Amino acid sequence: MGRIDTAAFVLVLLLKMLEIWLIAMLHGVGVPIFTLFVVSVLALVRLVIWIYIISIIIQAVMSWFQAGGAMGRNPVADLVFSLNHPILAPIRRIMPQTGMVDLSPLVAIIGLNVLLIFVSSI
Repeated sequence: MGRIDTAAFVLVLLLKMLEIWLIAMLHGVGVPIFTLFVVSVLALVRLVIWIYIISIIIQAVMSWFQAGGAMGRNPVADLVFSLNHPILAPIRRIMPQTGMVDLSPLVAIIGLNVLLIFVSSI
């Protein structure tokens, strides 16, 4: 559907549902299928938020060392940039320039942490 790889999403969702079901069975708790689905979706949302937080931190640290400078482009830097660009670009358009320091990763991490707290409270 659109830019989302549906087959991969369904596979990851089913694997997460299986993981949660197995953990519940080990504890001797039966879980209704709808509850299992909702908990699995929330767990996947938390996982995606953590992936974004970690990739933003990696991008910030790589920017300190000029990754890909004279030796050519670094494939990890390209991957992290393409992953974080949809989140950081709107923040960079809104925030004023602060010279050489880019504060958009800090704002993004704070926003993602707030979102993580909200999702975890559900």
